[in-house]
Amino acid sequence: MVWVGAAGYDTHRRSPLPLAVSKQGVCIFREHTLASLDSAAIDWRIAYTSASLSGLSAAVRAGLAITVLTPSMLGPDMRVLGTEDGLPVLPSIEIALHRSTKAATEATEQLALQLHAHIAGYSAEHWRGLPAAKAKKTMGHG
Repeated sequence: MVWVGAAGYDTHRRSPLPLAVSKQGVCIFREHTLASLDSAAIDWRIAYTSASLSGLSAAVRAGLAITVLTPSMLGPDMRVLGTEDGLPVLPSIEIALHRSTKAATEATEQLALQLHAHIAGYSAEHWRGLPAAKAKKTMGHG
């Protein structure tokens, strides 16, 4: 997980820190985000909630809030933020893919391999500070 803000905005410097988060119970990122800020004694407020990535991304790109995403979720006009921006370190998360061994097909095996290869190459430290367009191009997305 990485902190994400809009390129060209200093939203992360506002106090209380405006957040775009999923609705409660939709995504574990919300709980990790709030717990990390509370542990670092950073004042925050929920400025925007959405059950969709596109909704959260719109609020961030407009400079209304920051959010927490995986590096692969970065969209245009977004940038990775970090401790140098006054934000706390985020915990690692586990991503699991569950599939049936009884109904395995070549397509499901290939999908699993592609997902693993896509996610395994991401490191928050590597992408920190890169504009989303450059990070995605570097990561093979354009």
